[in-house]
Amino acid sequence: VGRGVMLVDVDFGGSMSMQARTTGISRWAGACGANVTLLIDLGSKVLLFPKESATAHVILTPETAKPLEKLSICLRSYTEVTRQYSLFSLASPGRDNAFLILQVPPNICSVSVNQEGHNFKTDTEVLDWRHTCVSWESETGVLQLWVNGKLYPRKTIQKGFAIPSPTSIVLGQDQDSFGGGFEAAQSFVGEISDVHMWDYILTPEDINKPKLQCGTRLSQHIKVRTYVVPSRHYFSRYVDQQHLEDKSLIFPRQDDYSYFILKPEEPKPMSSFTVCLRSFSELIEYSLFSLATEKESNALLIYPMPVNMVYVYVDNEEIRFKVDEGLYEWKHTCVSWTSETGVIQLWVDGKLYPRKVCKRGYSFPASTSIILGQDQDSFGGKFDKNQSYTGEISDVHMWDYVLSLEKIQKVHLNEFSGNVLNWRSLEMQKKGDVLIEPKILSRSSRMKNLVVLLIKGYRVVFARATGGEISDVHMWDYVLSSENIHKVLLKEMNGNVLNWRSLKFQSKGNVLIEPDVSTIEYRGNNKKYYPCCLTLRMNGYLEGNVFLFPEQNDYSLVTLKPVESKPLRKFTVCLQSYSELAKYPLFSLATHTHFNAFLILLLPGSKVYVYVGNEEIYFKVDLTLIEWKYTCVSWDSDTGVVQLWINGKRYPRKVAKKGFTFPASTSIILGQEQDSFGGGFDKNQSFAGEISDVHMWDYVLSPEKIQQVLIKKLNGNIFSWRSLHYEIKGNVLIEPSLQYI
Repeated sequence: VGRGVMLVDVDFGGSMSMQARTTGISRWAGACGANVTLLIDLGSKVLLFPKESATAHVILTPETAKPLEKLSICLRSYTEVTRQYSLFSLASPGRDNAFLILQVPPNICSVSVNQEGHNFKTDTEVLDWRHTCVSWESETGVLQLWVNGKLYPRKTIQKGFAIPSPTSIVLGQDQDSFGGGFEAAQSFVGEISDVHMWDYILTPEDINKPKLQCGTRLSQHIKVRTYVVPSRHYFSRYVDQQHLEDKSLIFPRQDDYSYFILKPEEPKPMSSFTVCLRSFSELIEYSLFSLATEKESNALLIYPMPVNMVYVYVDNEEIRFKVDEGLYEWKHTCVSWTSETGVIQLWVDGKLYPRKVCKRGYSFPASTSIILGQDQDSFGGKFDKNQSYTGEISDVHMWDYVLSLEKIQKVHLNEFSGNVLNWRSLEMQKKGDVLIEPKILSRSSRMKNLVVLLIKGYRVVFARATGGEISDVHMWDYVLSSENIHKVLLKEMNGNVLNWRSLKFQSKGNVLIEPDVSTIEYRGNNKKYYPCCLTLRMNGYLEGNVFLFPEQNDYSLVTLKPVESKPLRKFTVCLQSYSELAKYPLFSLATHTHFNAFLILLLPGSKVYVYVGNEEIYFKVDLTLIEWKYTCVSWDSDTGVVQLWINGKRYPRKVAKKGFTFPASTSIILGQEQDSFGGGFDKNQSFAGEISDVHMWDYVLSPEKIQQVLIKKLNGNIFSWRSLHYEIKGNVLIEPSLQYI
């Protein structure tokens, strides 16, 4: 037994049998001070690197020495190191970083091939075991990184290179020379296990096999899928009517010369459009879709920006959407616009964000230049590397009309194709260093797409503590495929054991059978537009519609008229709102003596301020995403108790203005905060977004009644959304409600 040296001949389960030589790790070897050669099975073992060191390392020796033109490496690691460290180091004579996996916490994995490095931005590390797989092939240069079964945006590196033999493969250290040159500051501290290496590219199915994940042997006869795609700088060609289903466009790096030109099926003027596409990128600022005309370079541009923003340009007018923070996953983005009203909509992963308005009356000419991968600063050119795209794009479709909510969901499921651009028969021109590769959605991405539909589409249950609703119950005596699951979500498939459309049942107790109001149909003819300073007085049924406030200004508002004007000593107000603003007035009621007689004001830091008789109280509420909020506020003069409910949750009660009475003469306004009776508006205190389902009562609602309001089964008696008398001033639209209840 020698000092800290152990030779281990191990089959790591790939196409290579390896010999591992450990130095400075084994406690028993270090204690005995002698040399020993052993054959052991590492199937249930880990390599433990207990402390920072310039000597402790493991040398892996392939069974056969040969040049490598493709490889896959997988291993598990567990560490609490916060500095950069080497995870896997392969050197050849004259190339210390012939192949290196270097981890840079908290969320960078750097991979080098033949001294050239690429950084992958990953999800932030947690203190847990991490399964890392890296593959590379010389023929295309495609470099892939998988972490815990998730594929990150692919890169290209060292196309045409072959890793020469002999090689020195080391775990625990970064080789700065062939087999040596170690530094403690680059060493690994922690545990490594389940190390595998192959001389071919693993398929996604291989990567996600439980046997591989557990470190048991992978079959020698696995079907190998390699990617054969010619690519070189400035290579250009047309692909006529190419069927790109299950394919992905890969932009390996940011530059000013790589892009795809898309050709419409029939060039013609457009006064409406919808564009949908999937994207996967680690950038935070990039051009996603660029359409230019001869007069305007930003005729249509979709441009994600930090922090959690998406900019959309129509005829060079900029509109900003604030979106939810997301992981590094595939995103499905849809943008629609119509000239008739100027309404522009953004959907991300099936979720509609607050609508905006721009360029009403504009029309796109027939002659356009449509480009993926670059931002056009002139018609068809003038690119900037810093505005270019890197990552993957797939499923690009475009229509010459605005898609309904139902059609958006079908596009999300790849069940509806564009009539201007169609991914399944796309004519395009390819330029520069771009690839067409098989599309690979990670398991988490596929599950996310399904969850979005389960939660937000084709609703089944209203879950409340005091009750709820159930619908569309089906049961089968077999396991449904993913295709059948999607059919069920679209109500196109019925159960063979239980079928909601021909169900035998008995009900006991307090159970009702009511109409299903879960799916709001898109009624495109309901659009109305009211220009600035025009007053429209209406008394209408607004069910299924919203007031859309496209922008903040000091002149757009809706005035509400009570059914009966009378003094109030108690009341409840409920309404739904959807906005990306951090600060805005939700409901403003003024009297001649109190401008903030009753005001609901949302402020940053998850605070809701409520004013009663000019007295201010505030509620601390839960942090929420950009979602529809159902807000109810009640007040009782006898006790002064003020209650706030958001989405059915009541927050701790407060007390204000006990004994106060609201006079009969009031001014009730949506969209602005009144600093005088019926006026005194300030743009910075205005509302932008959508408001719906506004009700008011002259009494305090019970918790049971609040729940009835949430499911649209109770109407206000001072004013009701279903028979509302109102006046519109300025730029306010009435649009169909596209929310899911």
